[in-house]
Parts: sequence; structure tokens; C-alpha cells
Amino acid sequence: GVLSTAGGRIFATYLPREITLPVVLREMGRTEAQARECQQVLDEVAHGVRQVGYATATLDALPGYGAVSAPVWDARGSVAYALSITAPAELIDPEPGGQHITALVEYGREVSRLIGAPPERWAIGR
Repeated sequence: GVLSTAGGRIFATYLPREITLPVVLREMGRTEAQARECQQVLDEVAHGVRQVGYATATLDALPGYGAVSAPVWDARGSVAYALSITAPAELIDPEPGGQHITALVEYGREVSRLIGAPPERWAIGR
């Protein structure tokens, strides 16, 4: 699901709301009349992802597993992919400066550069 996976959270953050909101409404079992609640959830997810540059999730579908995802940007500067690590939660270093998150974000930037993303999407922190 969009909200229950790290990759989904990347797309929920960077894709237009007119694409993500209908999916989240279905995922949360809400009607159009309850869209404000879903918008608030999307706002919270997006704020967190933008603040750190990646998304994390504990996977309900795989108990005991976690995931971390970083965005990959295309030549238009739009999100194209979510590069992810999925593993038993105790094997993923959850610290923002930890080895897994640092490497994942860096690889996401490198792939973005290689597929022609604008420098402002991959040259951050270089």
C-alpha cells in the first residue's frame, strides 16, 4: 500500500495529490467526504519524507521486516522510482546517519544522476 510501505511513502510524497489521494482513500477505507483526513495523513507523510530525504516503514505484510526507500529522479526532475532496502528490522540500521540509510540515499542520488536528473535532485550535499 501507499502508506504501509517505504516506497509507497516516497510516491505519496512526490506524486501529485490527484494521483495519490484516490489510492489513499481506498487504502484507508474512506469516502470522498472524508478526504480531509486522508489529506492530513498525506501531509504528515510528505513532511517527514521531505525533511530527511527518505522513507521508512515497518512492513505489515512481512512481520518483523522493515524497509527504507529513497527517491530516484528522472530527467524532468520527477520521481521515477523508489530505491528500497527490505530486511528483518533488526538488520537495518535505522539511524539517519547510519550506514544503510546513508548508502541508500547516496545510491538514489547516483542513479538519478546517471539517468539524467537535474543536478538539484542529485548534487545535494556534494
